[in-house]
Amino acid sequence: MRKITVLSMITLDGVIQGPGGPKEDNSGGFKYGGWVAPYDDEMYGNIALKELS
Repeated sequence: MRKITVLSMITLDGVIQGPGGPKEDNSGGFKYGGWVAPYDDEMYGNIALKELS
């Protein structure tokens, strides 16, 4: 059996959104896409690369 790993970006109030830009997913009238991007830094980038590998 294989292992499944899930990486998710979720706010404390339960909004799940990819780390892309504001127009990444505006379904249902959601207008705050790309909220993760301002928190990106070198440490986050290194951790994300490690998780994805």
